[in-house]
Amino acid sequence: KGSRQDPLLVAAYARRGAQLGWQEPAGRSLEQALDAQWSAALLPLLAEVGLSGSADEQLERLQRWLDAHPDEPELLLLAARQTRRLGQWPRAQDLLHRALSLGAGADGWEALGEGHAAAGDDALATTCLLNALRVRRGQPVQAIDNRDLRQQISDAAMAEQRDEHGLPRLADDPGSR
Repeated sequence: KGSRQDPLLVAAYARRGAQLGWQEPAGRSLEQALDAQWSAALLPLLAEVGLSGSADEQLERLQRWLDAHPDEPELLLLAARQTRRLGQWPRAQDLLHRALSLGAGADGWEALGEGHAAAGDDALATTCLLNALRVRRGQPVQAIDNRDLRQQISDAAMAEQRDEHGLPRLADDPGSR
């Protein structure tokens, strides 16, 4: 029973389930493993397989994980992609900017570019997609200045972290590591 939470075994099960077309059970097993024992390594696979349940349940689960792990770029990318699929582009854009400020890299720039392209902002989409290529090549990115200063500061700010009781952690708190 304990092996159902082992990240390596869960990942293998989910990959095999996805190959067999069992996306829902594969996604559910990944979600249960993440709830039991957090492992950011499972997030890219969850993005491939997809979340289980209704759209409301998916957003609720993502928000719960974001509350517990606010500085996880892969989780922010997953949440942004899901909110964009549900037609919430402004929220997805905020999540993507935050993910980029935390080091989401080329995948973050690519997702931001795809979102801007879908929203009809071709110039900004091109800049974002070129930035994805630049990151992959190890080159510096071109700044995008379409956001107000308050939002840029918010993206760069460290997210508040809370312990299992909901109390804020201080930066030098040993429990915050």
